[in-house]
Amino acid sequence: MARKVPTKADVYSYGILLLEVFIGRKPTDEQFDGDFHLRQWVAEAFSVAISNVIDN
Repeated sequence: MARKVPTKADVYSYGILLLEVFIGRKPTDEQFDGDFHLRQWVAEAFSVAISNVIDN
């Protein structure tokens, strides 16, 4: 039985694909195991980068 994939899932998957292309890491890398995911890694990296820009 085929089910239709919601648009939100497509958009999320496309976003993860773009992250892979831009940063050169895959969600399946060993670093992203357990509760630590690619999306969290990017969010933390951006928050540090934004803080550095604001501080300067």
